Amino acid sequence: MVSPNKKALVLIYNSLELFPPTLNALEFLSSKFIDIDTISTKPLSKSSWQYPNNVTNYYSHFKNSGFISNLKNYLNFLRITTKLLKSEKYDLVLIYDGITLGLLFLIFNRLRKINRVWYHNHDVFDIKHIKAFSITNLLRIAEQIIIKKVDIISFPAQEREAYFLKSKANKIVLPNYPYLRIGDVENCKKLNTSDEIKIIYQGRISVNHGIEELLEFLSKISQLNISVTIIGFIKPDYLRNLKQLILKLKLSDKVTLKKSVPYEKLKKITQEHHIGWAVIKPSNIAYATAGTASNKIYEYMSCGMPVIYFDCNHYNKYLQELSWSFSTDLTHESLNQCLDEISNNYEFFSKIAISDFEQKFNFQKEYDKIKLI
Repeated sequence: MVSPNKKALVLIYNSLELFPPTLNALEFLSSKFIDIDTISTKPLSKSSWQYPNNVTNYYSHFKNSGFISNLKNYLNFLRITTKLLKSEKYDLVLIYDGITLGLLFLIFNRLRKINRVWYHNHDVFDIKHIKAFSITNLLRIAEQIIIKKVDIISFPAQEREAYFLKSKANKIVLPNYPYLRIGDVENCKKLNTSDEIKIIYQGRISVNHGIEELLEFLSKISQLNISVTIIGFIKPDYLRNLKQLILKLKLSDKVTLKKSVPYEKLKKITQEHHIGWAVIKPSNIAYATAGTASNKIYEYMSCGMPVIYFDCNHYNKYLQELSWSFSTDLTHESLNQCLDEISNNYEFFSKIAISDFEQKFNFQKEYDKIKLI
């Protein structure tokens, strides 16, 4: 039951629709608060995400780009935040990611009267990839100062707790599991011996995901009928290289490249496939600690799909005991073994994946750990 006069403010210096775990959080919180205000940069183009009726969205971005425009956007985000903090009484302020928290350094005193200030970090700053004399680095430094003043800090992987040791806040691990909605659970999927095996990769497309190795393997096998869909954001240079590789390997009829689609459209596309490709090489902090932070792993599971992931200690810690997950070191022998195991007992693995989604790996089970009311 929702308590009276409860109101929450959610802040993210980005587009809300880019982060499925944040959309899930809003849906969950909408049942706990009378009203929720959000401030983000801008709505994601082509997204038709349906927010709960008690959620009001405010946007801060101007259309122009460039250094001066970026500064104006930062200041406008702070202006809108300040205005709402002055005019409304919030029981909870939920802040997403380091850039947002770093910006709030300039007005943090206005948050002192809030009952609870909660900071959730999707991805920690990776110092190796930040220029010392940059706005991003200033925001990183500001974030590390302000985390000492928040009440709750949450993050999607236990291994990232070390990044927040300076804070005495209550620390909570919130894995990026999918939201369990009524009527959302499928029947188990089937794979007949004559069927084409359809593999999908969704997410940021780069050299860190073993896509080249998968395509090389695909070009060498003839006994299995396999197709691959690759969908998500990709930089122009890597897109060009990937297209050239597909042509070189003569896989144009086997590989489909698709641009990013809004989250609400992605599940339908995913459901048309049999296996989820979740290879993430541990090349940076985020990728080296994504065993519970990579939502794609568990989005595949929620669709009743076996998952292939990268064989290393971190991912094995979370996934090797799960019947529906299969590790690969990306050698042809390893990939062939994964596909043989999956295709020989596909319906069983699909049933277990769906059961695990319902019973263990869903968003609500994790968020119920936090006493918000």
